[in-house]
Amino acid sequence: METIYGMDLGTSYCLVAEARVRELLDKTRIKTLVDKNGEEEFSSVVHFEDFDNVIVGDNARRKLPYYPEKTVELIKLRLGNTNKINIKVGNKSKQLSPQEISALTLRHFNKLHNNKIKKAILTVPAYFDDNEKNATLQAGELADIDIVELIEEPSAAIMYHLYNKYNDNGLDFLKDHDNINYLVFDFGGGTLDLSVIKVELDSEGNVKPTVLAKGGDKDLGGNTIDKRFTELIIKFLKRRNNDSFISKVEEEFKHYIENDSFRSSTSDEVKEFILNLKMMAEEAKINLSKNKSETIIPGRTNRYSSFEIRRQDFEEEVLENGNISKRVIEALYSILESIGDLEVHQLILVGGSSQIPHFKEKILKEFPRLKGRIKSSINYTNAIAKGAAILGTIKSGKNIEPFGSNRCHNTIAHDIYIEHDDYKDLFIEKGLQFPEAAKKSSSFKIKHSLDTKIKIKLKEEYEYYNPIYNKRDKKEKVIKEFDFYHPFFYTDEEIKIKLKENEKGTLSFLASHSSTGEEISFDSKKLFQLEDDDIKEAEKNMKNINIS
Repeated sequence: METIYGMDLGTSYCLVAEARVRELLDKTRIKTLVDKNGEEEFSSVVHFEDFDNVIVGDNARRKLPYYPEKTVELIKLRLGNTNKINIKVGNKSKQLSPQEISALTLRHFNKLHNNKIKKAILTVPAYFDDNEKNATLQAGELADIDIVELIEEPSAAIMYHLYNKYNDNGLDFLKDHDNINYLVFDFGGGTLDLSVIKVELDSEGNVKPTVLAKGGDKDLGGNTIDKRFTELIIKFLKRRNNDSFISKVEEEFKHYIENDSFRSSTSDEVKEFILNLKMMAEEAKINLSKNKSETIIPGRTNRYSSFEIRRQDFEEEVLENGNISKRVIEALYSILESIGDLEVHQLILVGGSSQIPHFKEKILKEFPRLKGRIKSSINYTNAIAKGAAILGTIKSGKNIEPFGSNRCHNTIAHDIYIEHDDYKDLFIEKGLQFPEAAKKSSSFKIKHSLDTKIKIKLKEEYEYYNPIYNKRDKKEKVIKEFDFYHPFFYTDEEIKIKLKENEKGTLSFLASHSSTGEEISFDSKKLFQLEDDDIKEAEKNMKNINIS
C-alpha cells in the first residue's frame, strides 16, 4: 500500500506526518517525520541565493531581515490572492507566482525525506475560497506531489483529537451522550478558523464526525499579533529614544503593515531593524505565554538598550487596544449564534496563537457556560498534519479505529447566491458539507424577456474585518457568469443549478434549462491561477533549482 502522507503547509511552519497500520496488532501508529537533525517542522520561508539555488526553512528565515528583496515569508496567504511576487537578486529581478514558491517549500519536504512523498493530503484553512484551494493544488502539481485531497484544518485537528481520546479510553467519551459537539478553535499563523463538529456513532459503532457550522476571521492570525506587538515595541523605543532613526522606523513600519511591503526608498538599515524587531516580537509573544515578562533587545544591535515588557502590557496594548481580542470574540459570537441552542460540549484549542493565556481568559469571561470545557489539543502544533495523515490512510483503503472508513468531509466556505436581474437568492449556505452539498439543487423561473439570451451569476459572499472602520463588512466575489440561449423569447421557464461533487473540495456546477434541455457544466472562476503553458514552463524551471 502506497503511503498517503498528511502535509500541513502552514503560514509560519510546515510539518508532514504519516499513519501506518500495524497489520498483526490492528493498530495505527501516527508520527511526524523528522529531518536528519531530529526536527519535525521548518519555517515556511524561501530565500533565493540566486534563481537556481534556494534555501528553505529556518536558515531562510534567519536571512529575511538582511535580504528582504530575495526572501519570501507568509507565502500561504498569497495563494489565490496574488499573481506574481517580485524577487530581486543583485541586479536581476524575476516575477514568480505564489504557487511556484510554495512548490519549492513542498519540494523541500521531499528532499528532507529522501523523495518518498509521492501522494499527500494537504491541509487548508476552513475559510479558503476556491481560488486559494486551486492555487494550493497547483503548488502540489509543480512539486510533483499528487495531492489526493485538501482537508480543512479544524477537520484534520478533530480527527487526531478523537483518535487520541479513543486510544486513551476507548469510546468512554461518548457513553453519556448520543453525540458530542466540539468547537475547534484553530488560531494559527495566518487565520482564525472555527468549526462546530458533531461526533456520534454510526450504525456499525464507528465514530462519525460531521461539520455543522464554521466561521472565523481569514485575516487574523499570529502574524497580525506580531505586527501589532512590533508596533508596541517601536512606541516604547520612541518614548525612550526620540531620535530621527526611530522616527523613520515608525514611519516606514506604518507603510509596511498597511501594504505588506516596504517602499523602494526604504533604507536597508531600516528594513533590517524592522524585520529583526518583528522576529523578536514573535519570540517574545511565545515566551509571554509562559512568563510574566520578557526582555527585548531591540533589533539585535547596540543602537538601543534592552528593556522589559510585561505580559500585562502585551495583553492591554496589543491584544485589547489592537482589537485582536475583539475580533476573536466577534468571530465566536457569530458561529455560536449560527448554531442557536445547540450545546457546545468542548472547545478544542489548536495552533500556536490559541495558547496565549489571554484568549482563554477572555473566552471564559464572555462565554461562562464554557467553563471546564476548554482544552488544548494534544500536540496542538502538529495535530493538523497528523489528522491529515489519518485521512490519507482511510483514503488509501485502510480502516482506522475508531472511524472505520468515516472521515470529516470538506464544507462550503462561503454563502453562495444565484443572481439574475433583480432576482437574488441563497443557493448554498456556508458550512454545508460535501457530499451533502452536492445533493442540493436550486431552480428558479425566468420572467418574460425581450432577449434570446439570459445571463446568470453565481456569487460568494463573506465577512471580513475592515481595519479602517474597525468593523466587519461583507464582500462578494463572482464565482461564475454564464449565458443560456433560446431561439424564442424567454417566458416563464425553469433554470436548474446543481453543485457537482468534487472529491478534492473545489467547486463545480451543472446548470440546465428545462425547456430546451441545454446544459452548461463549469468550474468556479479561476483567479490568480497558472495556465497550462505557465505550469509547463514552471515545471521545466523547477528541475534546474537546487534546494537546501
